[in-house]
Amino acid sequence: MSEDNLTLQQPASRPWGIDLTVLATIFAALIAFFGNLAVTAMQARGQLEFETIKNRNQMEMEEKKHQSALVDKAIDNEDLETTKKLFKFYLETCLLTDLDGRIDKYLKDDKNIPTRPSKGAISFYSHSLAGSSYSVGQNIYVMGIIDGLKGQYKGRIFQPEGYENQDISSNQDFKNQCNARFPSCNNGCWAGGDTGGFYGYR
Repeated sequence: MSEDNLTLQQPASRPWGIDLTVLATIFAALIAFFGNLAVTAMQARGQLEFETIKNRNQMEMEEKKHQSALVDKAIDNEDLETTKKLFKFYLETCLLTDLDGRIDKYLKDDKNIPTRPSKGAISFYSHSLAGSSYSVGQNIYVMGIIDGLKGQYKGRIFQPEGYENQDISSNQDFKNQCNARFPSCNNGCWAGGDTGGFYGYR
């Protein structure tokens, strides 16, 4: 047998010496890597968009609360002129927006401004010490008060709604309320609006 026939036949070599199985594994790993990278990027972008929308909604809510608080402050005053001045100040300084012109429309017609009546209290007085709470001097005693009434304070004096600039001490309706609520009045009580001290008015 010839020497050439005794030589073992060598397997055909791979191009560039790379095994196809290894190459396929590498490609699969790369595809998985870039796929995960793309998914992560999409998730991150979605989370960013969500946070952006969430923050924008929160800012809009805070802005609405802020403007609502300004409106409440403007209409919760003793007189119409103060309310108008506050609205004008808020609009001129851009603290309050009026895109559709509704506030400006209200300001042009006093009757349309939705002022909110404040609340206050009236005191019931008597010349009788019996059943009274305390004395205010000159043989006058406080029998009690009714709180939470609609109206306005002018200084320390509360004026119930519908009785502005009136002397409620001589009003029979209030006398009847006094006598009905405090039997110890013996039909001799009268009402007064000097209760501003309870609310910090001086």
